[in-house]
Amino acid sequence: MGLALLLGALFGFFGAIPVAGPVSAMIVKLGLQQREAEGRLLASGAALAESVYVLLACLGYATLLQSFPVVDTLARSLASLILTGLGVYFVLKAGSIKNAPDGSQPTKVGKRGPFGIGFLVSILNPTLMVTWTTVLAWIHGWRMIELAAPESVAFATGAGIGIVLWFTGMLRWLSRSGNAVPESTLIRLIRGTGWLLIALGLHGIRGSLSGNQFLFL
Repeated sequence: MGLALLLGALFGFFGAIPVAGPVSAMIVKLGLQQREAEGRLLASGAALAESVYVLLACLGYATLLQSFPVVDTLARSLASLILTGLGVYFVLKAGSIKNAPDGSQPTKVGKRGPFGIGFLVSILNPTLMVTWTTVLAWIHGWRMIELAAPESVAFATGAGIGIVLWFTGMLRWLSRSGNAVPESTLIRLIRGTGWLLIALGLHGIRGSLSGNQFLFL
């Protein structure tokens, strides 16, 4: 369970880095307005909702493996291709990221409060289920964790923790840097994440072509 928690935290942390989503955009604005407390609540709500999707993806993938073992090989190959494609997308589109507004106008988070808004925005994004199913297919290829109920809960919990950790660090950085945060820094961060995804995806493809089930050997 400890390894599942750690892996979930790592993927949650790095998966939250791209700043193209609505939750990220709101948190960036709150950070630039020195509203860290609201930003953390917003991030926590979003992380809770995403953890629900992670848990559902874990349980659904485990059930599918029990019924159709061949799905594992196909899913790992497809996951590696998707990871490579996402990496290429981040590298090519990083330059289109625009820095957040100057923060002169306070960002409104609605009557539900920042936690509720963060939860609502993420829970209404079912594509997160697809994203995390892809991640799980790739992780399962490592043969490092089983997707039984305890490990699934630990992985989902870790994913939520990783998401909150990233956004907490980003909020602190934005609050201290203010409007001096260069757009080039955000671009380099996203582009670096893209190259990492490309490396992981290509490694997975190589493992699939060689018939090696342990993708890191």
